[in-house]
Amino acid sequence: MDGKIQTTLSYDNGDSYIGQAVDGVREGYGVYTSLGVTLSGMWTNNHLNGQGVMQTPNFKYEGGFKNSLRNGFGKEVHKDGKVYEGEFLNGIKHGKMKLTLPNGAYITCNYSHGVGEGDGIMVMTDGERVKVKLSDGKMWFNNK
Repeated sequence: MDGKIQTTLSYDNGDSYIGQAVDGVREGYGVYTSLGVTLSGMWTNNHLNGQGVMQTPNFKYEGGFKNSLRNGFGKEVHKDGKVYEGEFLNGIKHGKMKLTLPNGAYITCNYSHGVGEGDGIMVMTDGERVKVKLSDGKMWFNNK
C-alpha cells in the first residue's frame, strides 16, 4: 500500500484540496481550489505535475504542469472566444503558439516570456495568409 488516502484538506487562507494525500501532503489525483481558481490533476509533494486542468474565471487551460505552473504544451480557452495553443514555460506563454480568434482567423507566431515576438502568419477566415510582425505585444501587418 502506498499510504495515500482520499481526504479533504482545508487551509487557513480559505484554500481547499480534495483528493489523495499522504500525511497531509498532496500526493496523487486531486483538486485544489484557491480564490476562484481550480487546479486538478496528479500531485507530487504538494505540486501539480504532468497533465492537468486550470480553471479560472476568465479561461480554462488544459495541458502540462511542472511545480503547479503551466509547462510544456497546453491549450488555453478564454471566455471571449480566443484560444491559445502552444508552449508554456514557468506559467507563461513561451515558444511556438497558435492564437485562434473568435471569428476563426488565427495567427501562428512565437512568444517570448508571455509576449508575442518576431515574424508570424495570420490566416484570415477566407484562407488568405498575411505576414505579421509582433513586438512588445503589438502586431503589425508586414507587406514585404
